Amino acid sequence: MATNADLQFTGGEIFLPPSIALGSVGGVYIRNQGNDRFVVFDLAEPNNPIGTCTIPDKVTGVFLQYTCGETTSQYNFVDGAKHGAEGTNAFPLRMYRARLSGSVLSVTR
Repeated sequence: MATNADLQFTGGEIFLPPSIALGSVGGVYIRNQGNDRFVVFDLAEPNNPIGTCTIPDKVTGVFLQYTCGETTSQYNFVDGAKHGAEGTNAFPLRMYRARLSGSVLSVTR
């Protein structure tokens, strides 16, 4: 299980379920990008119905990967963009704002 200590170093990451990440659809992914910068994404895969594909299968390099039926999608966890996306069905992961104040990380929509 990940802890908040995992966010204290560059590249540290945690996944929080919706029961803890209130207001999220599929829970959240938080990653320390370094220099007091954090990225926070809702884990619900945005190109499928709510309630499906809410947990990424794995983290590969800089991508969160989802398998939904026969389809595999990857999203860049730096900006949330869908990798290799073409056409109109290419919504990015929903990003939240994160602000570090002392040792408290505040996350808002």
